[in-house]
Amino acid sequence: MAYPKLPKLPRRPLRPVAALLTVLSALAALLFFPAAARAGVQPVNSDGQQASVVDPYTGHLDVFAVAFGGQVLVDQQQSDLYSVPWSGFSGAVLGSGAPQYGFTGMPAAIYDSETHRLDLFVLSYTDGFVYLDQETAAGVWTGFTRLADSVGGWQSSPVVYDAFGTIEVFESSGSLSVAMDTETAPGVWSGFDAGRLGSGNHALGFAPAVANNPATGYPQIFMTGSFGALYVDQQTGPNTWSGFSAVPLGAGNSGFSGTPSVTVSNVIVSSAYVAVFVDNRAGGISVDIEDGYGAWSGFGSSVLGPGSDGAYSPPVASQNPANDQPMVYARGADGTVYVDSRTSQTGPWTGFTALDGTNGWYAITAPARPLRGGWVAALGSGEAIQVYRGNGFGRDQMGAGNANFANV
Repeated sequence: MAYPKLPKLPRRPLRPVAALLTVLSALAALLFFPAAARAGVQPVNSDGQQASVVDPYTGHLDVFAVAFGGQVLVDQQQSDLYSVPWSGFSGAVLGSGAPQYGFTGMPAAIYDSETHRLDLFVLSYTDGFVYLDQETAAGVWTGFTRLADSVGGWQSSPVVYDAFGTIEVFESSGSLSVAMDTETAPGVWSGFDAGRLGSGNHALGFAPAVANNPATGYPQIFMTGSFGALYVDQQTGPNTWSGFSAVPLGAGNSGFSGTPSVTVSNVIVSSAYVAVFVDNRAGGISVDIEDGYGAWSGFGSSVLGPGSDGAYSPPVASQNPANDQPMVYARGADGTVYVDSRTSQTGPWTGFTALDGTNGWYAITAPARPLRGGWVAALGSGEAIQVYRGNGFGRDQMGAGNANFANV
């Protein structure tokens, strides 16, 4: 069945019509793409940077990972029931395409609301280019093809973002700048360009995090600078950006390291927020929160409650599905996975608490929302992948091939 193409929304601030557009989009999705609508296929994190996403054709979770040797594999959830095994990890279902065994970093999966496809982006270590694979029907993939790009040499995992139906891909380079590539029409890409992002696009030493600003409807890019401050670049119009600056983020903006992680509220009202978390290099995590009117709180770790200075790895941000408040996952120095969440718009935070059974783990991927209720987070132990559903971790249900992963 061919699904009707939804009209592309205009790339401008949505404040006056946001509620109406949201309702119309939801109705259209239910009529024309029911499996996707039921699944809630938009990634929980607006930056789309995750190795787990709800498959729009099945309504179940897909987990992508790069194995040692550079092959991309996918494991597909078969049922919401905890006891039902997954499909097992396989690369064959993703199709062909060079370099079949030359990938690295974390895959980035996102639902393309323009084409109604699931897009999978991965970086190649053999040539430094970004490759794209697309699921066009349940279990049917096009195979990996290289994005049209005259630059190459990219060094970070790709970050993807859905700008009102237009997919944008962000990459950082060895020149300490970030560039973006835009899908201008289905299958047509503009090519990576750093100049589009305005001034200050240099001395940015880590991979970007990208998220929508619910107050304006435009994306924001966050990057940690080479000297420890966090920078933000904000889209201000259809083709204009503010340029990178540390000033808007307020007090305490120094001493940071690694890639930040950002999450936004689902609502576009006065309680909307953007929350960005970053490793403060003092053995903990700091957070800065922008309210619905563009004012930032300034960075702090104490607001996160007990355990915010517990030698955590770079954070993974998300929302709490129960109250739409920000929450953050992090790995402690002992390999235990911790979670902290804000209880309301004015706080307080619960403080970091350990998730049972995670001692000795090495990496965490972004959470993803399951088909019904609960909270699913895809996490890795370095060589095997487990899933937490709120009722414990499990490895066995992930099926065959769950070993020897370089990234999760």
